[in-house]
Amino acid sequence: MRRAILLCTFASLSVAAGWHSLTRRSTAVELRPDLTLTYTVSWGFGMSQRFTLGERWKPWASISTEWIKIWDKPYNSGAAVYASEDGKTYYIGTSYILIVIDASQKSFEMHCDSSLALSRTGLAQQLLVYGFRGHEQIDPGAPPLFGYLDKSAHTGTLPYELPQSRYYRVVRYLGKFGIVADGSQGRGSGVAFVSAQDSPEPRLGLEANCG
Repeated sequence: MRRAILLCTFASLSVAAGWHSLTRRSTAVELRPDLTLTYTVSWGFGMSQRFTLGERWKPWASISTEWIKIWDKPYNSGAAVYASEDGKTYYIGTSYILIVIDASQKSFEMHCDSSLALSRTGLAQQLLVYGFRGHEQIDPGAPPLFGYLDKSAHTGTLPYELPQSRYYRVVRYLGKFGIVADGSQGRGSGVAFVSAQDSPEPRLGLEANCG
């Protein structure tokens, strides 16, 4: 009887491990030597993404956000990553919610109102006033937050020189996470981080709308 229970338990764990390997994809970027940010997409029966903060060699000390449901299609996945000028605060924009990281405490905060955490530039204010229809006229050629990543572009590391954000004051753009364009763009596609040197800053990348 005990042997049968052990076999069933082992089989269940094996199935769970196999399910995770088939339905989850992750990638990580080192924000600084003591801080690693991991992006994970879970395909499951729906589709969700989450972020984990920790040190590469201390997985037991990691913390994760809750799973963030992705709207409808894989091309609505991804996130833009920014850092404050002093390197003490990091920002993750997903459009669904703004995530603020306190690097010293290694903690997350979630915000639905971006203005509570960030000061916008004049360009950002203008874009918000005129709305989506006027975006291309005011800010031509800027990429959107969502969209597949070019599989040849991702580097997984931060550039030496971080560009100043065009939309938010006293923060620098690091790069973005997303699903890699592999020809299928479907369930199970890989994920990657593309640094700022290979990925222009997305338009209004830190705006959040939790509703």
